[in-house]
Amino acid sequence: MLKTFVYKAALFIILPLPFAFGLHHAITQGLLLSRNKYLGTWNDIRSSKIKSKIYISGSSRARVQFSTNIIDSMLHTNSYNLGMEGYQFSMQDYRLKMALKYNPKPKCIVQVLDFFSLHDRSDLFEYQQFLPYLSDSSIIGATQQYKGRFNWFQIHVPLYRYNSEAFLIKEGINNYIHQRPTVIEKINKNYAPQDKKWDGKFEEFKAAHPRGEFAIVDYKAKAKFLSFLMMCQAKNIKLILVYPPEYSEFQSIIRNRKEIIDLYTRYANDFNIPFLDYSNHPLSRSRRYFYNSQHLNKEGAEIFTQQFCRDLTTHLDSATLQSLIVSPNSK
Repeated sequence: MLKTFVYKAALFIILPLPFAFGLHHAITQGLLLSRNKYLGTWNDIRSSKIKSKIYISGSSRARVQFSTNIIDSMLHTNSYNLGMEGYQFSMQDYRLKMALKYNPKPKCIVQVLDFFSLHDRSDLFEYQQFLPYLSDSSIIGATQQYKGRFNWFQIHVPLYRYNSEAFLIKEGINNYIHQRPTVIEKINKNYAPQDKKWDGKFEEFKAAHPRGEFAIVDYKAKAKFLSFLMMCQAKNIKLILVYPPEYSEFQSIIRNRKEIIDLYTRYANDFNIPFLDYSNHPLSRSRRYFYNSQHLNKEGAEIFTQQFCRDLTTHLDSATLQSLIVSPNSK
């Protein structure tokens, strides 16, 4: 009796496994075709689709404020925006290294900075963007420092990682069946302009921090940043550090803001890197060009990108500028 029960129980457990593995494979392979906001850029990186001369690296302040259309048009080049929403330099550095691993080396990297670049968040933000790649040990390593990091079951048990992810399951299956993405986001090489007006949340933030706030500099992130500077130097990649405009009233809230800017300035001087600081740019004085205190809206981003391109030409020698030029068909 016991033997029969064990046999039936084993069949009940084992028989669905091929189906589970097959469905898991189909979802994952379908998501590798995705163009949604979580996966589009990672898929471009890992499928070696980025042939760009200029990388824009940074947080959401890179993603929503640096127009690849304008950069390509003004500099006659091919740029790609690697900006990651919600993550500071440590994760930005991982994405950049993956881009360099799978794609041709760019001529120039524009690293976008802000007051919290050298800190690190505690939680695994928008974890969905990593789910199809959990067979890659480097992804596991890059996410292990965050709360909510992936557990053994998510990594090894078929379908477990997609639990409660109905949107990704549906998209993955559709993509796999049709062998093309079913979700197309209207973004150009990860640039995601925000056609929004001032949202008013700054007043709430200001009221909640009457004494201001200190920007924390994490020593691990600082060490990674220094390693990044040395890597660009060793690989002969032209590096530009940029602090984009932020709303002027916000700047006084960060009590150690001057020390943060001074730190970036010192790094730039030590490595002989241009540091373009737009803290006092005229855009910073008008809410018209922002949708919140730290992010330019579409109108502001396009004005700023044009200014950035003009300034970039004054910080690059003629040989470097010439090396950035590509034919229109290769963009």
